[in-house]
Amino acid sequence: MASVVQGVLWKGTLGVIVPLAEQIQWLKEKWQGFGLDVLYASASPYASDDFRDPAWELKMKGADIIVLDCMGYTVEHQAIVRNASGLPVILSRSLVAKVADELS
Repeated sequence: MASVVQGVLWKGTLGVIVPLAEQIQWLKEKWQGFGLDVLYASASPYASDDFRDPAWELKMKGADIIVLDCMGYTVEHQAIVRNASGLPVILSRSLVAKVADELS
């Protein structure tokens, strides 16, 4: 997924939303080395978290695009984040499904 994101956003600021704040440190290793500035926020797809606040926070900090980095995020979460931020939003599960479809 990181390579696809790098192909779409080869320079700029990436916003990444993950389920738990504790995951951010681990994900810094995943997203570093691509030459992008990366901002992080958390919202769990398994709880009643409000996705609008993290989306708006990433936008205000300068994100150019947002990735929902968990297979548990849904198209509904994607729509909430897109509406709250006004930014393009990449949904992990959709990206994986589209790549798998191309391979079949």
